[in-house]
Amino acid sequence: MSYINESVEYIPLIVPTVLIPFTMLSVAISVVAAFIAGLFGIKLKTEGPKQLLEILLKPKVLLIALIVNILVYGGYKSYQYVHNLPSFEWVINKQHQPIPLAEVNYSELLSRTNKSQESNLLPKSFNSIKQQWKIKLPMGSFRTGALSGNSLFFGADDGYIHELSTKDGQTLRKFFIGTIVTPSPIVFNGYLFAGEGTHDTHHARIYKINLATGEHETRYSTKGHTEGQPVIGKYQGRTLLFAVAGSDGIHAIDPHTMKQVWHQTPGHMDAAVRVDHGIVYVGTGREKGDNQKHRSYAIAYEFMTGKEVWKHEIPASSWMEPAITSQYACFIMGEIYFETKLGGVNCYDKVTGEPQFSILNKSPVIGIPFVLDEDIIFSDLSGQVCRIDTSKRTKKWCFESKLSGKHMTSVSYDYETNILAYTTANKGIIFLNPSTGKLLHHYLPSVEEGQWEKTYASPISVESNWVTVDIEGNVRKLSLE
Repeated sequence: MSYINESVEYIPLIVPTVLIPFTMLSVAISVVAAFIAGLFGIKLKTEGPKQLLEILLKPKVLLIALIVNILVYGGYKSYQYVHNLPSFEWVINKQHQPIPLAEVNYSELLSRTNKSQESNLLPKSFNSIKQQWKIKLPMGSFRTGALSGNSLFFGADDGYIHELSTKDGQTLRKFFIGTIVTPSPIVFNGYLFAGEGTHDTHHARIYKINLATGEHETRYSTKGHTEGQPVIGKYQGRTLLFAVAGSDGIHAIDPHTMKQVWHQTPGHMDAAVRVDHGIVYVGTGREKGDNQKHRSYAIAYEFMTGKEVWKHEIPASSWMEPAITSQYACFIMGEIYFETKLGGVNCYDKVTGEPQFSILNKSPVIGIPFVLDEDIIFSDLSGQVCRIDTSKRTKKWCFESKLSGKHMTSVSYDYETNILAYTTANKGIIFLNPSTGKLLHHYLPSVEEGQWEKTYASPISVESNWVTVDIEGNVRKLSLE
């Protein structure tokens, strides 16, 4: 607002509502000051603040302030809405520069490997870790790479999926998505499938990219974010692509046509599914800003129809895919967005859904569980790694890293060397004996090899070597010497 002098009418222009409480405070202070001054025989004028308050409380001024605030709030919300959308399709079509290949040699990767028989050999003996190569992506990667043929595919914060050579780490191609590519991609039938976004993204898509031509072939849109890894499942000659989309639930998609087959919305889903003998297993969790304290569930659906087979409430969120043994479907639990010490694993009969047993943990379990023979290996937020003996329904061993910070990576296993590998958030990579949980080696790169940056991605085994990626985009290939 503006004014000239007391004889001129005040002209309201744009009056932010925040002036009203400030002016009221000013009036109150002036009244108190005038009272105290009066005790000493001093007269103070309080007309100025009073006149300002009278003007601010005029209906016309209040109406203008209300309209301005509605416009500002609406503009802010509109900006947020547009900002959290995925890239517009015309932007993707313009920015993406496909590079075709004369020969395509990719192996299928239908989901993240989280199951293996345990080797009968003793863990490989080694004295040191050698960094074979190290390259840097333009921006960091939140999840581990996807290994297919001689290529590693990394989704990165720069909005690209980078295809690297496993031999030397050189970039072979990159595929433009536009939005942050959070989940690991998968490969099926010569196509690359990938989700996108963070927890704030809405209307995110699943992308289908032809690996022979390098072209975007088609996309499937959701109403949520697709930061959980897509999964290809097969049953009775039928193939389906499963994608979780936050509060928009689970989508079963025909991977050939990218059309919806079925869709369920039982709660917030960021965990990838697991498919076993015609049953789709998935967990739900409490999302960021959940003031209503939504409940979390372990759920099983029919593969073909999406019909609910069974459903059980669990004490805390299940943010990663379940572990499926020959008898049990086991769901990890632990909060990320809410402070709690509760964590553990809940196991059910995978056919009937009858509760079988629970293993409690002193910290939230947030790593993807790994099934080794019939046992389950998991990692928690404190950096602890444990192995559960499902036949005895108890912990077989636990390794405590005793490192500070929050550790959100998962355990990986290499059959040929019979070694577990676990990337910590800030202190390198740990190698463990899978039978005993004994520490075999703790690798932290030297100054010459480059500082270990914050890491959320699990290590990936490539011909018994290990590849890691961090949030700054450093990709390393390590060998056991």
